[in-house]
Formats: sequence, C-alpha cells, structure tokens
Amino acid sequence: MKPEEAKRGVRVRCIHDYSQTKRRPTDPWSPEQLSLPKKSKVYTIRDIIIAGDGDFGLLFLEIQNPIFFHDIGGNREPCFGLSRFEVVE
Repeated sequence: MKPEEAKRGVRVRCIHDYSQTKRRPTDPWSPEQLSLPKKSKVYTIRDIIIAGDGDFGLLFLEIQNPIFFHDIGGNREPCFGLSRFEVVE
C-alpha cells in the first residue's frame, strides 16, 4: 500500500500478518499483549501516524490496543505497517 492511499475510512486487507514476527528489543510490548491484524481480514483505517522508525503506521476501527510508553514518540498505541495491507476496491 502506498502512503498516499492511507486515509481515514479507507478499507484495507491484511496481506502479511504478524504470525511470524518477533518482538524487537526496543518494543515496550509483546505480541501476547496485543490484538493483531489477521491475514485476509478487512479493516477500516482509524488513523495514520508516524511510527518510531519514521514510517507511516495504521490504526484500525476494528482493533484497539493499550497505550504503551515508547522511547520514541512517548505514549502511543502500537500501529501496523503500510506494507502489510492493500486497499480493498
């Protein structure tokens, strides 16, 4: 998915889920603490934020996670990378 396609209300399909993703040492959360997108499921973009690594991250209406303190960006909800989603036509 391209950054210019990411807008509130846009419906997207997960094409690469987080089932094989390992926790990065800098992440203040573990996957067990989160609700994560599932492959082939469709989600509605709730918000687009700049993630700690400078990339865009997505938040969804269908998934809400706890707020965690992160060294980069302070208190925020974990977000999901654009490359894991495609726009549903």
